Amino acid sequence: MESLRIQARMILATPERILCPGQVVIQHGKIRDCLARDFEKPDFDLGDAVIVPGLVNPHSHLEFSDLDAPLPPGRTFPEWISAVVRYRLARQLATEGQGAIGGAGQAAVKRGLTELASNGTALVGEIATHPWEPSWLTASDYRNSRFSAGYFSRWAQHLPDFCALPSVVAQAEVLGLDANKLAETMEWSQRVLTEFDQERDVGCLVRSIGISPHAPYSINWDLAEAQVRKKLVGASVGSMHMAESLEELQWLRSGDGPFAEVFDRLALPVPKNRIPILTLIQWLSSANRGLVIHGNYLCDDEMNELANHPHLSVVYCPRTHAHFQHATYPWQELKRRGIRVVLGTDSRASNPDLNVWDEMVAARQMHPWVSPQVAWGAVTREAAQALGYGHQFGTIEVGKWANLQIIRQLNMSFEWQPTRVLEAVTMTHQSEFTIKSLHKELADLDPSKS
Repeated sequence: MESLRIQARMILATPERILCPGQVVIQHGKIRDCLARDFEKPDFDLGDAVIVPGLVNPHSHLEFSDLDAPLPPGRTFPEWISAVVRYRLARQLATEGQGAIGGAGQAAVKRGLTELASNGTALVGEIATHPWEPSWLTASDYRNSRFSAGYFSRWAQHLPDFCALPSVVAQAEVLGLDANKLAETMEWSQRVLTEFDQERDVGCLVRSIGISPHAPYSINWDLAEAQVRKKLVGASVGSMHMAESLEELQWLRSGDGPFAEVFDRLALPVPKNRIPILTLIQWLSSANRGLVIHGNYLCDDEMNELANHPHLSVVYCPRTHAHFQHATYPWQELKRRGIRVVLGTDSRASNPDLNVWDEMVAARQMHPWVSPQVAWGAVTREAAQALGYGHQFGTIEVGKWANLQIIRQLNMSFEWQPTRVLEAVTMTHQSEFTIKSLHKELADLDPSKS
C-alpha cells in the first residue's frame, strides 16, 4: 500500500478550511494530501465522522497527574503553592527506598501522558521538574501497556507509533531561593539538555527541551540572574509563570505581603533583586520561542512589550483561572495588540483534568465574543506555533504529521454546514461525544476492510 486514503463526512483541516466531505491521504506518517474533490476510492470511509488534527496543549505539569482533584485554592496564592510543595514532598518521602529515581513522579508523568492520548492531544508543552528524565517518555512503554500491538502495527508503514501518542516539548524548570536547591535545578537542567542533544533515543516522545525559570518570586536572582539569562538565549522554548496573581505583583512592587510572609516563616533567603515583569519579558524574548504562562494581570506596558516580539505567546488556562477566582482575563486587550493567546490546562493541582478541549469550551463560555475560529486555533494551529512546531502539528496540511483524531456522535441537530459544525465542536464538552485517534478508529474497524 503506497499510501492510506481516509474519507469522512467532514474534515476540519484548519480553522478556516473545512471540507465537507473530504479525504486525507497519509504516507509514512505525514499528510500527503487533504482534498475535497476528485476523490479516489478510499481505503477507509468513516461515514458521518469528523476528522480533526490532534490538539495542542501548550502548558502542563504532568508530575501532578496522580491527583484525583485539584488542591484547594487557599486564602492566598502562596498558600496554594505551599500545599503543592507539601504534596510533592510527601509523595517523595512515601516512595523513598523503592529503587527508581523519581518513582512516583515518573508514574504520574506516564499517567498524564496516557490521559492526554485519550483526549486527543498530539503535542504538549511540559514543565519538567527535577529529577525528570526524557527516558520517562518513550513510545515502547505505551505499546506494551495501555495499547494493544494491533493498535500500532497494522498500518505501521503509514501510521507509526509517534502518530498515536502525544509528542512532548519539555521545558526544564529552574527554581530555588536556597542556594543548594537553585544549584541542583541549574545543574540538572543543563545535564538533561546536553544529554538529550547528544544521545536522543529514537523512541523518545520528547521533541525538544527548553528552559523554564519558574517565576519571578521563586528564583534567587542575586545568585542566578546571569546564568538564567544565558540559558534563555537561543533556547528552543523559554517559559515563565508571570503576572499570575495579585500577591506576586505586591511582592514585586514592595517586597511585602503573603509571599514575604511565607519566605519569612520558612526562613528562606530573600534576594535583594526583584526583577520586574517587563524585564523578564525582554529576557524571555531571547529564546527562539517564549511563553508567558498565565499573564492574568499584565499591565499595558507589559502587553505592549509582548506585542514587540511576535515569537512570544501568552498561555491562558481558563479553568485554573476560575479555580483561583482571578479577575476577568485580558484576552481582548492582548488580541487587540496582536499577541498570540493560546489555551492550556496547567496541572491537576489546579484543574480537574488535562483536557484542553474542555479548556476551549470554558474559554468560549467565559468570553462569548471569541469566535469558533479563534477558539479552535488556540488549541490547534496557534498553540503549535507557540511551541515552535507549527510546521508539524496543529492543522491537517501537506507535510505535517498525521496525528489525527476522529469525532463521532457530535450533536448534529442541524445540517452538516462547516460553520455550524465548528460552532458545535468548540461549544461541546468532550464527554458529550466520542473521540478516538485515527489509529484506534482503524483498529476498531472490521479487519477484513483493511
